[in-house]
Amino acid sequence: MNTFVDCGGQVIKYEFRYETLNEDTDEKEFTCYIKPHGEWHPMGGGKTKETALKQAVKEWNYWECESRI
Repeated sequence: MNTFVDCGGQVIKYEFRYETLNEDTDEKEFTCYIKPHGEWHPMGGGKTKETALKQAVKEWNYWECESRI
């Protein structure tokens, strides 16, 4: 199982899915899904897994820590 530690010290599970960007194209990219509280949520995407994870961590940390200040 893949995990990262968020800005609040919580361990967050994540996985990647290689998905079509939208129904009008065959282009695909990696989407990083996180599971903070029981359900999987798409949180970041990119051409590589590293990019998708970096974006997901950034978005999650903003939502979890910065937006609540």
